[in-house]
Amino acid sequence: MSIEMTQEQLKELEQQLSCPSGNNGKEVGKVMNESNIGMTRSAIQHSQFTTDSNVLEIGHGICGHLPELMQLIPHGRYTGIELSETMHQEAILLNQNFVREKRAAYILYDGVKLPFNNNSFDHAFTVNTIYFWKNPGAFLSEIHRVLKPNGKCVIAFAEKEFMQNLPFVGELFTAYDKASIQNLMGSTSFALTAYHQHTDDVKNKVGEKVKRLYAVVELTK
Repeated sequence: MSIEMTQEQLKELEQQLSCPSGNNGKEVGKVMNESNIGMTRSAIQHSQFTTDSNVLEIGHGICGHLPELMQLIPHGRYTGIELSETMHQEAILLNQNFVREKRAAYILYDGVKLPFNNNSFDHAFTVNTIYFWKNPGAFLSEIHRVLKPNGKCVIAFAEKEFMQNLPFVGELFTAYDKASIQNLMGSTSFALTAYHQHTDDVKNKVGEKVKRLYAVVELTK
């Protein structure tokens, strides 16, 4: 059964999806973790980590997927960055053992500059954040900068064909398809090495069961 939402509620949901905050943000974070897990697993699979990979995730949410990821990099290290103070704290709470062991670290940032030295990471990945990047070309240059030579970036996002029918998608979102991604990457130093399309069955943010079309893009420095 679908849940009818007012325009005010839809705008609030859109804001929370872009940067969850407060108690409502915690609930949205839990829903995102559940609904995005298929996309996250796809992004991790296409990343092809090695056992000692140094991995950066951009926009990790509550990061319920970290235990699965850490099994793939038993000798590696994970760093997650977030705009949201709420998600930052929730991820630390949920994964405090990895943080205590210094196998994982969570850092807040401004959404513009990545607070890392050049050539810091083997891999970077992000799921459902590209819609909110204020200057995508400049931000991709930042990702390129912090990756090591031959480093890999994987970006997962719901396709424009799917996104344009969602009632909460408003002015905060920029939707993408293959053509717009190819155009965007053409202005960066990345090589676009693969564009995968997948579908999964999910319950959307307003309670309806839908088939989601999403893409996983592989970029190489």
